[in-house]
Formats: sequence, structure tokens, C-alpha cells
Amino acid sequence: MAEAWAKEWIRKRKENLHSKLLSYDERNRENNLLQYEFNRENIEKSISALDNFVVVSIALDCAAVYEETVSYSDLFQIPAGFHKHHYKRKSIKEKAINAMAKDGIDISQSFPKAFQEVMPELEANFPVEILSSSLSSLSRIGEDEKDDVRPVDKLVVLCSCGDDMKKNLANQSKSVEEWNIDAPTAAAKSGEGDDAYHRVSLEIRDEVDNLMSRLVE
Repeated sequence: MAEAWAKEWIRKRKENLHSKLLSYDERNRENNLLQYEFNRENIEKSISALDNFVVVSIALDCAAVYEETVSYSDLFQIPAGFHKHHYKRKSIKEKAINAMAKDGIDISQSFPKAFQEVMPELEANFPVEILSSSLSSLSRIGEDEKDDVRPVDKLVVLCSCGDDMKKNLANQSKSVEEWNIDAPTAAAKSGEGDDAYHRVSLEIRDEVDNLMSRLVE
């Protein structure tokens, strides 16, 4: 959910900036050429910065991503670092897909990923920004402190998990932030029902909007 909301935030922000750029072109090109070029350059830099965000949902617990299977028709070999067994990747819960669809967000083609799969790519494209959890999200930003070689700018834990589970990723992060977000499956089972998925989706949206706004300030 966090990945989808972050991508939606980026899409809307870029759309707004492009509209602002077109509107600015029409109003200001003839008035003050130097000021026009300066402001246009700043808008284009903002768009470029958003292009450098990479958002990826991850799980710190591999059990949330894979299940063992003996059906050889849909097996794949787990990447390096995993136990040498065959596993099948789990699907996004239908209830989560339906909850996001209520707000026009399609996550039907998304799939859970383990941080062991994502980290090599992030390290290769250093620097990075992460949102995380027992279901987590990663996003990459363009600017970074030159003397800090940790590839993750921020780790955000969405749902409660043990310190041991997040330690490896936290050690590769410059900043760790935790959000008090219910796990929707647990909330649904506790009596809230399927409405829990939509409530949690909106709570994540609000937290993501706040975080993304802070990141681009």
C-alpha cells in the first residue's frame, strides 16, 4: 500500500510541476527573461529530483513473501542469501487490492518482495530512501551526504516488528522512523472486518503524503 501511495504522490506532484511549468511559460516568458530562466530551471530540477525516487515495497520477514511448494510448474530458485529450497512468491491479498481500488489505485499487478532481493539493486544505484515494515517500501532520492556510505536514506517501519528483524536494514540506513500503523489482516480478524483494509490504506496514504512532502522540502 505504501509503495502505491508514494508513487501516486510522485505522479501528482510531477503533474502539478509540469502544469506549473507550462503556465509559467505562458505568463512570464516576455516579462523578465532572467527571472524566467531561473524559475524554469528550479521547476525542472524539482521534476528531475522526483524522477530519481525509486519506490519499492518490501517485507523484512521472508515468510511474508514466499511459501514453500512442491508444485514444480511454478517454482523459482530463491536468490543468493536464501535457503537452498524452492519457493513460490505469494500474491497481494485481494482485500488489499479492493481497498486501494476504492480510491482509484490499482495494485493488482504488484507483488511482495524481500529486502534481500531489493538491496543489491539499491546498493548499485546508491543513494537510496526506504519506507519499511513487515511490509515495507523503499524509495530512492537523488542527493546524499558524501561521507555517509550507507545506501538507505530513511527506513520507515510501518507495522510493528522485532528489533532483530529490522536490524540488518537499520544498520544500512541513515535514519529510522516508525509509524504506528495497524496490520490490516490482524485488525480485520480482531472484529473490524474488511473495512480495516481501507482504513489502514488511508492512514498509510496520510503518512506517506507527510513524509514525501518533508523529503522534497
